[in-house]
Amino acid sequence: MQAELTEKKPQDVQIQTSSPWDLSEDLELKQQQKKLSYKRDLQNQLIDNRRRLREKEEEKHRERKIMEEVGETLHEENSEAEKRKRETATLLQAERDAFLKARQFWKEKRREVLKQEHDEIARIIAKREALQKREAEGKVLQRR
Repeated sequence: MQAELTEKKPQDVQIQTSSPWDLSEDLELKQQQKKLSYKRDLQNQLIDNRRRLREKEEEKHRERKIMEEVGETLHEENSEAEKRKRETATLLQAERDAFLKARQFWKEKRREVLKQEHDEIARIIAKREALQKREAEGKVLQRR
């Protein structure tokens, strides 16, 4: 029996530890736990805010990069379009020059052909007139 009396039961230990003076310690412990919990919450919020801010910055950076790429692509396309336009204009100018040169050559050839025809007609007319004149002179001589 004595052994039973000397053996402390957990209920007795609890009763002994929960004295009115321990209430203030419990309250202080609970307040410290609340403070720690609040501190952890604030730290977690801070971490979340920093993460969101970093994600926003990364998103802005990605968008900026995309905009730069789009700008570069548009610039390249515009440059290529201008280059094609210049090449087309150069080609058209070359074709125009070739056409004008061919037309001028054709006009000169036509002029030469017309001059040759004119000279040939003039030579034939002169020959006929000379023949007619000789025939007329021959007839005049015969009449005498």
